[in-house]
Amino acid sequence: MGNPEIKLKLSIRFLPVILGFLLLLAVVFPFKGWWIAILALGLAFLFSWLSMHNLKDNLSVVRETRYEFAKVGDIIEDRITINNKSRFPTVWLEINDHTNIPGSKKSIATMIDPNNNYAWRKQHLCTRRGLYRLGPTSIQTSDLFGFYRLTIHNPSEANILITPPVVPLPHIEVASGGQTGDGRIDNSIIEQSIAVSTIRDYQPQDPLRYIHWPITAKRNKLSSRVFENTPTGNWWIIQDMNGSVQCGTENNNSLEVGVILSASLTIKGIRDGKAVGLIANDRQNTWIAPQHANYQSMKIMRSLALSEKGTLSLKELLRKSLGLFKQKASLVIITPDVSMDWWGPLIALKAKGLIPTILIFDVGSYGAEGDTERVLSKLRDANIPTYPIKSVMFKEQMEIKEHPLWEWRVSGTGKAVPIKKPKDLSWKRLR
Repeated sequence: MGNPEIKLKLSIRFLPVILGFLLLLAVVFPFKGWWIAILALGLAFLFSWLSMHNLKDNLSVVRETRYEFAKVGDIIEDRITINNKSRFPTVWLEINDHTNIPGSKKSIATMIDPNNNYAWRKQHLCTRRGLYRLGPTSIQTSDLFGFYRLTIHNPSEANILITPPVVPLPHIEVASGGQTGDGRIDNSIIEQSIAVSTIRDYQPQDPLRYIHWPITAKRNKLSSRVFENTPTGNWWIIQDMNGSVQCGTENNNSLEVGVILSASLTIKGIRDGKAVGLIANDRQNTWIAPQHANYQSMKIMRSLALSEKGTLSLKELLRKSLGLFKQKASLVIITPDVSMDWWGPLIALKAKGLIPTILIFDVGSYGAEGDTERVLSKLRDANIPTYPIKSVMFKEQMEIKEHPLWEWRVSGTGKAVPIKKPKDLSWKRLR
């Protein structure tokens, strides 16, 4: 937790000059009124000095939050508490929140009595995926006469990851990587992976044969092997994030719908027991190898949350991927590119034993030019499962709706009973 920055400044810098001038007038031109003015102004200045120095030493800001990540549509909570342990009230107090979550309320005005506190409990509607910051926080106050201005800046902050929403998908059947293009089972595929990716703590659902006994003996704690690949069950989700081919409006576009599709397919695949990986031609050129591990979904969701448009074409992405696939797997390609420049690398991947499923955006429904039907026809003629993604399909999901982390039901006696609440209700102090 960072140390607070405290600044106490004299707002009326010429106040000592005024007092000096009045004193000079009282000496040169003796008049009782001058002395009354000097006494009144001096007492006011003394009161302001005492109250503001007392507040400076006894006013503090505490920032707390309950959540470290959320998804689009969630409402997250945090709390700013101002403690006033001084003998003087704050005549007025402005709280400024420098949180960069879109739509977050930035400031509020209040006052606090002596030996009291004020808590500003904030709620933020998560409208955009990304990594955002809670805090820092600053407060400002002044004395009764406005002679001094006190500013306290609390640098404590915390990062909040907002992941894409996961939505029910229309009927999309991913072609199995254990099948050839004509649907016959390829018996040469090895069902069990031989590549161990990592070691992690044993989970109750892990098969006993996955326990790594030498590591278990060394750590005196059950440890499981995590296999990097299961050839017949791997899903490679390939999302085309090339900025030059994206289409649609700010509220409904191919990039964000593609991210929703990737996120939802990731969760679906992992729930179905698949090892899921992600490839994207975003700014970071994301490449996440398929895994069954429990943390894989969060790894992919984090990458999707932070992804931005890239410049690499889908054709180049598929071409560069040719030599990197060592085993048969399912490819789920999500793209708005109807130019078909990527046809050659796609057929080469298919010939290598990788089984593609194409989710192609109907660019006309997104207001762009292009012949989506020609692409659909060519892909289907090649026996490649293909699904058109029209703008109306995810229009409702693109409209941000609140998904409160609390839900209540009023019983017959009038008592409010929580039917949904966060797992962790503890407040965590920002550092």
